[in-house]
Amino acid sequence: MLMKKSLLVFISFLALAMLWFWSELFGGRLFCFSDLTFYFYPYRHFMAEAVRLGQFPLWNPLLLMGFPFLATLQPGVFYPLSLLYYLLPFDLASNWFLVVHFPLAAFFMYLFCREEGMSTPAAVGVGLTFGFSGYLLSVLHMPTTLAAVTWLPLALLLLKRRQVIGLSIVLAMIFLGGEPTIFYGTAWVLFVYLVSLKPKPLLAALVLLAGSFALALALTAVQLFPFLELLHHCSRAGGITFAEASHFSLRPAELIETVFPFFFHLTELPWVSMGWMKSPYLGFIPVVLAGLTGLRSRSARWLWLAIGLVVLIVIGAHSPLYYWFFKLVPGFDLFRYPVKFIFIAVIILAYLTGRGIDLLGDDLVKNRKLVLAMATATALLAALFAWLSLDRQAGIKLAGVVFSEEIKNGFGASVLKTTLPRDLANLGIIVLFLALFTAWLAAAHWRKISRTTFAWGLVGLILVDLYTANYGVNFSLPSETYHRSVPENVKLLQEDKGVFRYIIAPQFRERANNEFNYEFYDYGRALLSLRQRLAPNQMMPLWPGGRRRL
Repeated sequence: MLMKKSLLVFISFLALAMLWFWSELFGGRLFCFSDLTFYFYPYRHFMAEAVRLGQFPLWNPLLLMGFPFLATLQPGVFYPLSLLYYLLPFDLASNWFLVVHFPLAAFFMYLFCREEGMSTPAAVGVGLTFGFSGYLLSVLHMPTTLAAVTWLPLALLLLKRRQVIGLSIVLAMIFLGGEPTIFYGTAWVLFVYLVSLKPKPLLAALVLLAGSFALALALTAVQLFPFLELLHHCSRAGGITFAEASHFSLRPAELIETVFPFFFHLTELPWVSMGWMKSPYLGFIPVVLAGLTGLRSRSARWLWLAIGLVVLIVIGAHSPLYYWFFKLVPGFDLFRYPVKFIFIAVIILAYLTGRGIDLLGDDLVKNRKLVLAMATATALLAALFAWLSLDRQAGIKLAGVVFSEEIKNGFGASVLKTTLPRDLANLGIIVLFLALFTAWLAAAHWRKISRTTFAWGLVGLILVDLYTANYGVNFSLPSETYHRSVPENVKLLQEDKGVFRYIIAPQFRERANNEFNYEFYDYGRALLSLRQRLAPNQMMPLWPGGRRRL
């Protein structure tokens, strides 16, 4: 019975992912933006072509004067789901590789929460919150991060069950996914989780965990040793400077986007103004549920404290704590993206969401004060929304304070034309969600609905919340647009059948980036311009006779 229920849950998550990304899976569209365009699509295209020709992709002769390929880790040559690239047409494989990780992440989170004793609807709610969060959808353009973080909930489950072999295999999957930062962060998460379980004896449990990592590294030796050799010869071998290590820090003000989608975004175009995360939106309803859990559960307060610690790491240079982590904690001087560690906070908050569903369901009769408090909060937010909607000048003055940095940098027109109207509309949606949540809570309190119905209703509310905010955050375009984008400069080079190399001046590369990200509202034209400037990596899938030169 339990197996059938779990299978049904996975099928539901898979169906949701297929509906969410229908046009990319079945409509002939291709995910193509940001690092997918600049890096991952060309590299993985090269990988797939080499394997199909029976050649082992140790070396990439099509970049610079040749460059180590397998050792870079990020292509994911040995990651098991890379089989999709070797078996399917490349565009289809590329899309399916990305999409399949969302239902897997949701399902693994569901299994872990069931192991933790949560009810079925609570565990499903956690799976949705994690698997379809703004964070996970944001890292679609970073397949290595997406692939690695997907397996963390399953690692937690296997650690709790003390299944060394299974845990080792999952840890190997995380490493082969291609993102060392996630593998490093996973080690810390598993260590803290194991200690929190209070195993007896603790030393034996820690030896078990260390043994799992050792076996995982042994399983990945074919990838690990080339990677370590490259690391020894690269610029990070002796560590990097603090300026480099903290460069990609999350601006503290942007934390508001975890509960207020796209608050600081200056344009409606999905491929413009993208930081490492296009949207860290975790869902307003999940954050409310997690917050209520922290108010009503002592153990949950420790988890909120952990979230706070992670946030201090994520904001990097904006926090004095990160400097001491960089100086004192081994490994922190190798990573350039403090923001990548946000995955730890996301998984904790998703877990607290499920705890909140169950806590509210267990305590429906005593929720009168909570209902009144939520009704008051809804009324105050509704009043703020009405005031800003009716008094445009008040909204403009408030925007001048909140968006002072953006206005100072010359984006005042974008703030007034795009950002402010969108934020006001999103505030109205938040008020609506809060009102629905309060009404549902009141209905449960006065025994108008059962506990089970109440829990599934919250799950439905979470789904609508995440879908309305996060659907469409990842841009795609017709596949043929990408492939027919062969500009005149490339055609000229294709006519020369001799062996030659070309070099791109830095100013032309910068020009290509600017055109790609800011100037064109016509994405097909932007892509053509990118290649016209001979941007790095873009010629790899287009090079004439590329298959013969592997």
